[in-house]
Amino acid sequence: MVLVFVILPAMIWPATMTGRNSSSDPQGVAVPFTEVSLQCKTMWFEPLVVNDRQAFEKAFEKQQSAGCEVDRKLKIDFQKYTFIALTKSADCQARVSVRVTKNIPEKVYVVTIDSEYGGCRGLTPHNRGLVVDKVPTDFSIRFENLKD
Repeated sequence: MVLVFVILPAMIWPATMTGRNSSSDPQGVAVPFTEVSLQCKTMWFEPLVVNDRQAFEKAFEKQQSAGCEVDRKLKIDFQKYTFIALTKSADCQARVSVRVTKNIPEKVYVVTIDSEYGGCRGLTPHNRGLVVDKVPTDFSIRFENLKD
């Protein structure tokens, strides 16, 4: 009898997981992105979202780090793409990952950054630069897990 209760939930769980529809998923639909390797070794104190060349150059103009001048010249077609930069403070050897999802009913892109402890006690800024397809003007962008 006990065996039936153990097997039955195991058979039901995969069926409910495969039945999920991404359009009704509260996490949203995954958005593909290209991670941009930034030379600018500075901390973005606030997340940066840029939709045009002039704003992009101005954002890097403010930064005084050596690689910022190089990054300012990155070739991004702002007619097609949006540039996002953010910083996560985590230990110096942390594994940091980023995911972007789009919640269509709420008209919001959610940029989530996660870090896994790497065994180092010193905090280090982990900068990330992303290029996503142009974010529609009627959508907002929300950042999650930047401060934990």
